[in-house]
Amino acid sequence: MANQLSESSLGLHSLIIYPDLTTLREFYSYYIQKQIKEKNELVFVSPFYETTDSVRHNLSNGYKTIDVDKYERQEKKLVIMDSLDKYLGQKEKDKG
Repeated sequence: MANQLSESSLGLHSLIIYPDLTTLREFYSYYIQKQIKEKNELVFVSPFYETTDSVRHNLSNGYKTIDVDKYERQEKKLVIMDSLDKYLGQKEKDKG
């Protein structure tokens, strides 16, 4: 699925159903690695079911490893931001 999604047209919205968190982690590890290393693209990850630190750990030590620090801080090709923090933070800014 990661290969198929990677080859899809820009702007395509997809729904991917997975049976468990382990499968999701395997999928996003392959997909993110492919998008950054092979396609030279920026990837934004906004986890809901796990922490940002967990995502960083899985990308660094999981199925397809990448140098998370390098891509987040040096090359700025990877952005990992908690979905609830982003959503709630934005909502609070809109109120004030």
